[in-house]
Amino acid sequence: MDRFCKEGSEGCSQEDILLETRDMEGLGLQLDLPAGFCPMDEERQEKLYPWEGRPPLLWENGAVQLTGQLTEQKLDPGETWQAAWALWELTGELFPEQAVSPVYLDGRGGLPVGWFQMAMAQRGEEHIKAVCAARGRMVLVTFTYPAEAALQWRSIIRHSFGTWREQDGADQRG
Repeated sequence: MDRFCKEGSEGCSQEDILLETRDMEGLGLQLDLPAGFCPMDEERQEKLYPWEGRPPLLWENGAVQLTGQLTEQKLDPGETWQAAWALWELTGELFPEQAVSPVYLDGRGGLPVGWFQMAMAQRGEEHIKAVCAARGRMVLVTFTYPAEAALQWRSIIRHSFGTWREQDGADQRG
């Protein structure tokens, strides 16, 4: 377990945040997340994601949700930014009323991660949508968190990008 923030340290005005390595079942992905993320129970899945074909991985930690899916789209790690940009374009077309950040590429970890942020003011939430390649296919992960906790969760999520790797531990940089 790693410590992202230690209560009382310089620049930290929150409780300790302990990170633990988690295997994202079925996605071929491993990453560090704050302790406390666990699979969402079936009743809550039905309430928050009532449609057919919802993401197969649904976790939560209090008011924060994490969804993940291994798509059928083939993806080489060197194409990660382009895949994230294509998702960004589609998101902008589907949700033109939402504020969307530029697309970023984080190459610190074992896998490059393309990502962008989406503010959903009317719902009081934000998303960070992230794309990487695992098992030769595109993995899509979405973090949803309350807007009032955005500063904390943006930092935690961006920190986690440096820990993303194939589940077998292989470095897959393109």
